[in-house]
Amino acid sequence: MKNLSLLFLAYLLMSCNQKKMDINETLQDTDTIPVAKMMSMDSLSVGDTLKISNTLTVEYRQKVLVFTGIDKVVLDSLYIDVLPKSKTLTSYSREEVQAALHNDLQEYMNEMKKESKSYMPEFPQTWDRHSIMEIFSDQNYYLTLRYTGYGYTGGAHGYAYEIYKTADVKEQKYVELSDILNPSQIDWNTLLLKYAGERKAEFFEPNSVSFNRNFYFNSDSITFVYGQYEIAPYSSGIIHITIPFKELSTALTPEFKKRMQIP
Repeated sequence: MKNLSLLFLAYLLMSCNQKKMDINETLQDTDTIPVAKMMSMDSLSVGDTLKISNTLTVEYRQKVLVFTGIDKVVLDSLYIDVLPKSKTLTSYSREEVQAALHNDLQEYMNEMKKESKSYMPEFPQTWDRHSIMEIFSDQNYYLTLRYTGYGYTGGAHGYAYEIYKTADVKEQKYVELSDILNPSQIDWNTLLLKYAGERKAEFFEPNSVSFNRNFYFNSDSITFVYGQYEIAPYSSGIIHITIPFKELSTALTPEFKKRMQIP
């Protein structure tokens, strides 16, 4: 009887240990839940075309994403380049964002009407503004968005842009460069010229190129994106310079290295 009691006790201990292991494994698994499971997302598109005269047509097209599960203070930073008046929004609901887009559309059309009074092209032209907001990457709770757009309002040529912004969905914060590394510890000019390769010959001032706030990253590297005229002529277009994290290892923050599993 004593032996049976000991066997039963051993079985209970093994069962408890097994249950603890299962719970720990479950907790560990929840730490790898992708961003998509922590929030929901939708998209909105707004567009219109207005013929002002026989020689001038104005066009507006914009597509944005709408999120739930991200704090307003983070959304303020994510939308500021899409909707300049976004900080006046209170909830970033689908209805509120859609209304803001329609207001932006109307303001743009009114602005172009005003511009056309001082200049009307002799030959047919289309003045336009196009932009798209889309998910670029989703890794380790970092949600990176890409904003691309182009437009033309007369003159020799139009314009284009490419902007990247990242939200830390786990910590509910907008990601700054200082969350990834300590900028003061890096010789930026040397590294950026090294990884710019042959494109450095296009730069206005090669000896003064530095980092900017337009970047994206993965577990291996960080890429800085420079707009038209920022460091090179219009003809150079948008320039991407990618620096491997192995070159920045001593400056990376411990929290970022742990999250991205960087050795």
